[in-house]
Amino acid sequence: TMPTGVAGPRWRRRMRCAVKVLHGGEQHDNTASSALRKEADILGRIGSHPCIVKFISSGISNDECFMAMEYIEGERLDNRIARLTMIPEKDALRMLLYLLAAERFIYRRGFIYGDMKPENIIVKKNNLPEVFDFGLCMTVGEAERRKDAFMGGSPYYLPPERIQRAAEGPSSEIYSLGMLIFTALTGSTFFKFAGDVQDLAMKHIQTARLSVMPTMMPQCSPRVVEMIGQMIRRDPRERYQTFEEVEAVAMYCLRAPRK
Repeated sequence: TMPTGVAGPRWRRRMRCAVKVLHGGEQHDNTASSALRKEADILGRIGSHPCIVKFISSGISNDECFMAMEYIEGERLDNRIARLTMIPEKDALRMLLYLLAAERFIYRRGFIYGDMKPENIIVKKNNLPEVFDFGLCMTVGEAERRKDAFMGGSPYYLPPERIQRAAEGPSSEIYSLGMLIFTALTGSTFFKFAGDVQDLAMKHIQTARLSVMPTMMPQCSPRVVEMIGQMIRRDPRERYQTFEEVEAVAMYCLRAPRK
């Protein structure tokens, strides 16, 4: 815990925190310290949202760079999927709506999240998902002009345009969300690991056509299968273009009677 302010003359209000710290040699690594400062700055600028981890403080303490965030009580999504085998359709759709709201909030603040995967989501006891780890988050301008050689992100969920060093935007986040919800609904990633991370990443651009067959999601309604299929089209122009578009379809799938 750490003090967050004086609430009265005799006591301080305290809260539990999660703290990211640079240790040892990392302290003298300009790249690592700059990345932590940038993450703290971005999270602070994004602000408060029910589905985004709350920034508390950052700085240097005892010669160690740190960033303090709220401590989220809950279960990491990848662990939940492993425990349940798969997430029921309605629960997955509700989770998608919450994540879309978080993504929309981040985008309206001028950023692209850039690292949507189950390991970066904690599901709280009220089933509200909360996104953390903003180490790959970038401004919208940086995402649109992306031409660097760095390819961060999970090879299971990163959009094809990142592999191609092309511009990213909302449709890129929609792609990653589609891959994530596919994993939640089926208990398995869309692409299977074959022993080489680079080969796995390249499947996103080498597969002739990314399509979701009903046999791949037999427990899901045709509408949901179709929605996921459009979210993960290889060509960004063929995907939904805005978070609002996906939200409308997800709401329809959630309310429509299952056929």
